[in-house]
Amino acid sequence: MTSGRTNHSGDVKRRGSERRSNSGGARLVLALVACAAAWLASSPAGAQPAHELTPTVEQAKGPVLPTRADTAQAYLRFESTLFRHPIKPENLAEINADFDRLTQSYFSQRPGEAIRTILDTEWKLRSSEPMPAGLVLVNSLRVRAYPRLWSWSTPTPLPGPMLVLESLYDPTGVPARQTTVQVQVRRVGASGVSLMREVPCTLGEGSFVRAMIPLGEEFLALGGGGFEITLECENSGPVTAELLTSVPGSFDDALQQVREGIQLIEGFDSPNMARPLQIIKARAELISDTPSPERTAAFLLNPVSLAGEILQDLRKMDEHAANPFENRQGEYWRPLPPRADGSAIPMRVHCPMIAASGRPMPLVIALHGAGGDESMFMLGYGSGAIRRLAEERGFLVATPFTPTFGSDASHFDALLADL
Repeated sequence: MTSGRTNHSGDVKRRGSERRSNSGGARLVLALVACAAAWLASSPAGAQPAHELTPTVEQAKGPVLPTRADTAQAYLRFESTLFRHPIKPENLAEINADFDRLTQSYFSQRPGEAIRTILDTEWKLRSSEPMPAGLVLVNSLRVRAYPRLWSWSTPTPLPGPMLVLESLYDPTGVPARQTTVQVQVRRVGASGVSLMREVPCTLGEGSFVRAMIPLGEEFLALGGGGFEITLECENSGPVTAELLTSVPGSFDDALQQVREGIQLIEGFDSPNMARPLQIIKARAELISDTPSPERTAAFLLNPVSLAGEILQDLRKMDEHAANPFENRQGEYWRPLPPRADGSAIPMRVHCPMIAASGRPMPLVIALHGAGGDESMFMLGYGSGAIRRLAEERGFLVATPFTPTFGSDASHFDALLADL
């Protein structure tokens, strides 16, 4: 149940880049742990380091290489704004030109430039005024939590999660200046800031930053739950940049229950349980406290919620010998049956509420465009428009990973048979 494996089968280049990203993420986590260990070793026994909560800030030589998760977050933000602020007819030509430009940047291997165009265009949907300088600066930054899932009982020298703030691209047009970025922790569903760290730095055209921001025991005092990490600089207003989950107990216990449940069902040796068990195993592999930023299916989910869903599915199989995916309502991720080489094509499925009636439903297979994936179509395009249409019109929708799915006509037959 780690983020280092993938079911994407036909795209060797994509899988290779994911492996490189995972190894880089592992090195970063080890570096953070080593840094925390040095802090603790240099402190008197029982004392908390005086500088524990002080961000470590340095001027970077340039921006980091954006990941698939960075692009996905920018795109989801754009689609959400577009849903609330439809394009005005007088702005349509300009917005289309922006999209032509970001498409060219993306497929020319300039992801930072593409992300900036997405966020600049998102602002145009909201306002006809120039983008505030502070928002230009905030948009050029990303923040990542290590780990994204904080379990209180997991042994670690870090007194709480570590946030890493980095520049994604050059915020051209804003002169470099000394400024302060507020990194805010907000409980999901609540108003106000629960915890804040200030990062003084030089930002603007030609200036880049990298900061390590410990949250410390102050974060632990907030208790369990989901949190948004927002950034604010000068006149930007808060911008959501990361999600962080805190588990008061041991998340390892939940993962152990999942493993034991899978082993229990494997012992049944029932042909009817074989396929749902395949799906459950694949879904369990998405669970990680530090998911790969190159795999949106893992990066965008809530690992605690997914673990809970899997445990419910295993209980249903154990207690009722039932297939938990038959007429399953709502939206979820699952792979197609494994192919001859053992790999499986990932997809997302949305089943409308009408499925409870047991009546046959039409099936819509939605194929995303180049550069997309099975998650972005269902969650992004039209801010989830296809899910709303499925509920309104009463059809089942499946969004497979198109490059692999479209490589062989037999995959279409496999999808029909599986659903």
